[in-house]
Amino acid sequence: MPEFLAVASSVQELPAGKWFSHQSALAVALNLREEELIEFLGRISNGGTGVRRNGTFTANPDPFGSPINLKDTSLDNALSLHSETYRVALSSNSEALSEPSVRVLNESGHFYRSGRVRNIRSLPTLKQQLDIARWCVGTHQTLIRNYPKIAKRRQEIVEYWSSQLTTRLARRLARRLALEREQCGGPGLGLH
Repeated sequence: MPEFLAVASSVQELPAGKWFSHQSALAVALNLREEELIEFLGRISNGGTGVRRNGTFTANPDPFGSPINLKDTSLDNALSLHSETYRVALSSNSEALSEPSVRVLNESGHFYRSGRVRNIRSLPTLKQQLDIARWCVGTHQTLIRNYPKIAKRRQEIVEYWSSQLTTRLARRLARRLALEREQCGGPGLGLH
C-alpha cells in the first residue's frame, strides 16, 4: 500500500465533484488498486489499524487519528470525501459483473463524492444520478414502459459504443504485446 499520508493528500486534492463516482473509478483517479483503496478507507473509518482490545492498534497520523464517518453528510471531514452505498436485493440467479456494462446501474456498490458539505447539499442524490444514467442509456423502467422504441434505440447506441471501445482496447493491447515481443524477444506478457 502506498504511503498513507500521500494517499490522504491525493484524496484531499480531488476537485469538488458534482457527481458520485463508483469505488473502482475513485481507485483509478487515485492511481490505486481497488484493494488498496478499500484498505485506506478502512483505516480512515477506524482511525488506524490493528485491534484496540489486544493492544495492536496503531492510530493514523494527525489529522486522521480519530475515526472519520464518510457516510455522514451533515459535517465536513478532513478528507472532504463523502460516501453512499447503493444496495440492490440480488436474486439467486444474479451474477456479479466483472466488466463494464450498463447493468452496473442496477448493482449494489459504494460511491464517493468529493467536496465540502455546504457545496454538495443541493446536488442530486445518488439515486437521482443513477436514474439520470438509466434514462440516458435506455434502461429506466418508465422509459421502457412508455417509450419502448426510444429505450431500445438508446440501448443499441450504448451497445455499439461499448463494442467500439472494446475493439479499440483489444487492438491497443495487441499492439502493446507485439511491441513487447519485439523489444524483449519474449512472449510479450509484461513479465520483464
